[in-house]
Amino acid sequence: MKGKGLFLFVLIYMLVVVGANPALAAPIELRIANFQPPLHKSNEMLTNWASMVEKETGGKVKFTLYPGATLAKPKDHYDACVKGITDVVHGFAGYTPGRMQLSEAVVLPGFGMKTAEHGARVSWDLYEKFPEIRAEYKDTHLLWICPSVPRQWHGIKPIRRVEDIKGLKVRAPGFEGEIWKVLGAVPVDIPGPDVYLAMQRGTIDGTSHPWETAISYRWYEVAKYHTIMQLNLGGLFIVAMNIDTYNKLPKDVQKVIDKYSGKYGAVEVNAKGMWDKYEKAFYEEVKAKPGREISEFGREDLAKLAKVSRPVWDKWIADTEAMGKPAKKVFDECLSLVKKYE
Repeated sequence: MKGKGLFLFVLIYMLVVVGANPALAAPIELRIANFQPPLHKSNEMLTNWASMVEKETGGKVKFTLYPGATLAKPKDHYDACVKGITDVVHGFAGYTPGRMQLSEAVVLPGFGMKTAEHGARVSWDLYEKFPEIRAEYKDTHLLWICPSVPRQWHGIKPIRRVEDIKGLKVRAPGFEGEIWKVLGAVPVDIPGPDVYLAMQRGTIDGTSHPWETAISYRWYEVAKYHTIMQLNLGGLFIVAMNIDTYNKLPKDVQKVIDKYSGKYGAVEVNAKGMWDKYEKAFYEEVKAKPGREISEFGREDLAKLAKVSRPVWDKWIADTEAMGKPAKKVFDECLSLVKKYE
């Protein structure tokens, strides 16, 4: 009887202690899906963010990262978060053409933004000002959005001047295809992970991406030609959480997640913590690879690129207004914010 009494006492004590001290309970397990391959620096960035949240919540939550599109195909990543296949997603707006159309104003060409931080500040201010942009993410709990550093050319054929672009088959997702059309290229909309094989087979002549991507995806093995062209910021990336997942979290956990998201997540975690931090080092790494040619557009070619931007702007405004969205207001504010954060 004494043994049973002692057992019951210990059991009740543990129930009371664990119930009173959630820190002793098992952590809430959360999944993060990333379409980028394991070597991509976005995995490091997401892990750093998750670690900050885990630490400040005292271990109440635990994140598991799934890179390389293991939970969903790249184009299905955002919907995987909407449907609860993953709790958190690192997705790409260009994979869902038209869905985040207003948000993508920041990646139009000709703005002259040279850093991800510049673009991140502009993007988040637009998000906070326009309810129509916030509505583009109504089916998730948005953590942040962040464009990458400018796109440069990586291909199996060289681009030494603007005229060399004519006739090239270029990987270009979503609306970015319009940029290449006005330059005389043939845009091909395929996911980033398919670019290596497409270049290897000659299905495309190349792609425009930050230097980091040429290393992470090992494109330098097939792409021997590179051009510094500063075409536009390299697409808009999305970090979002499933709405039900967020709403079920304890309030104190939500508070910590909010603390490290929003503008902080966009600027400090993503732009400065990944894109801008590594871009120069990756350029040097690509440059050091044997058997390649790196060109750079001079003033004349950069001026030509700027000149062709206006019809792209006009088409984006017209197409977006046709969707019933305030494209002109967003575009004008975007121009203003670009100057503000220069």
